[in-house]
Amino acid sequence: MTSTPTSPSGYQRYRKYPIGPIPISLLSIGIALVPFVMLPVVSVWEAAAGASPLQTLGTLLLVVPLVIVHELVHASVERALGYEPTIRWRLWNPYVVANQQAVTRWDNIAILLAPLVVINVVMIALLGITTSPILIAAYVFVLLCNTTMAAGDVAGAVWLLIQPTGTIVYVDDTGDERLELYAHPTG
Repeated sequence: MTSTPTSPSGYQRYRKYPIGPIPISLLSIGIALVPFVMLPVVSVWEAAAGASPLQTLGTLLLVVPLVIVHELVHASVERALGYEPTIRWRLWNPYVVANQQAVTRWDNIAILLAPLVVINVVMIALLGITTSPILIAAYVFVLLCNTTMAAGDVAGAVWLLIQPTGTIVYVDDTGDERLELYAHPTG
């Protein structure tokens, strides 16, 4: 069990994040369904049900690089803001963390939302200049997948937005369990 560190001077004691993995997962599913509802649902579900092994492989060839790019955008923004990012390439849940560093609220929001904004803006721009049906399908698929992957990021950013100015986040991912903490400024 990782022990709770002492918060910096001028801050209340660190507290564990009130949002656990189950609410984030439920929110992620809800956010993920929004783009599918906006598209012709029958064609999306028919395409998924009738996918051949080659189409499934093609999907994986889009999703795996997208996951890598998504996490690298998090890491790039984190580094640009002066933190030392650590990337955890876990099979079902890769993530980037400023391990054992106090990250400000606004920096954390920027880090969380960067892949959603950057990747989706690029895909929307590409959709605006593309006439190829296969490329349009690929760009829309990337938009859907990236939005789904960013659901937990969006939930974290929204939670941080309602926190007091000056709130910091601290993650310790060195022990047996991942310790996610936050602290509000005193006064």
